[in-house]
Amino acid sequence: MDMLRRVANSLLLIGKSQAPEYTELEYLESTGTQWIDTGIVGDTNKGVELQAYMTGALNNSCGVGSWGDNGMRDWMFYMFSSQFRTGFGATNSSIGVDVELNRWYKYKAITVDSKQQQYIDDELVYTSSAQNFDTNRNLYLFGMNNKGIFNYGLRGRIKYVKLYDGATIVRDMIPVLDLDNIPCMYDKVSGEFFYNKGTGTFLYGEKQ
Repeated sequence: MDMLRRVANSLLLIGKSQAPEYTELEYLESTGTQWIDTGIVGDTNKGVELQAYMTGALNNSCGVGSWGDNGMRDWMFYMFSSQFRTGFGATNSSIGVDVELNRWYKYKAITVDSKQQQYIDDELVYTSSAQNFDTNRNLYLFGMNNKGIFNYGLRGRIKYVKLYDGATIVRDMIPVLDLDNIPCMYDKVSGEFFYNKGTGTFLYGEKQ
């Protein structure tokens, strides 16, 4: 029994030593030029869940998005002319919900039977027509991957991001400071840190 306990304790210590070290934050904030490549390609089955707060620029701003060379769109938490807008496959239209500055939004986009459903603060506000597409471009966070170029930067804060492939969580990202005190996102699924690919530095809020 003592031998089994010693082995169990050793395995626990090894697991702890291999666990990444970071300081969890309340949010990351972009001024519109900081962004992250999620490494996940936008297509019909991708979905997102996040909590975000807009500090400015409600025209052509995207929280998570990709736009392929083939014209296919996967835009989530996207705003145009102070309204939420959808970009799902060939669809590009307003969903008729106004966006306000300086308030937190809980947002979710999921695909059901090839139709995108968008929820804002847990209320279903939009269901798309059925689509079947692949953008062949990675989804960017705090902006859009516009045919390989960063565009439509988000001026705002994000508390967390979960990316889905169908019902499977493929990214579970939280804002952190790494061991060098660099603000970034840590993904609980891959165990990797995701850093700013743009200019400047992410602002952040400390965990309350």
